[in-house]
Amino acid sequence: MPYTRRSPGRRLCLAVAVFTAGLAAGAFIRSRDTKSAERAQYERLEEGMGREQVREVLRDWSPRATFGNAHWSWDSWRAPNGATINLTYDSDGRVAFKGFEEGDVSLSGRAKRLVGRACP
Repeated sequence: MPYTRRSPGRRLCLAVAVFTAGLAAGAFIRSRDTKSAERAQYERLEEGMGREQVREVLRDWSPRATFGNAHWSWDSWRAPNGATINLTYDSDGRVAFKGFEEGDVSLSGRAKRLVGRACP
């Protein structure tokens, strides 16, 4: 069988198709709701909760820091994946404000959460 040379246009077309498919997959993963389990725990916290109620919700989390004075106090909690919850308490020891930072926000972290939710 004689040697036939392939057209470089085919390779280029294939490379462009693979690249486009990769971009589409990345955009799909980014557009999906990839709420983490840590975010779900954060959403269970409500303003007005006491410290004991907070400890029950965040039992798998590690306390990082506590600051305060007679009028307010602030706690920071960290999850094993690096997610952080910051809580401000009023003078009665009730949650007055809450904040959340996702732990792994990389594309691979989002993909893991998406797959974990779809295939438990």
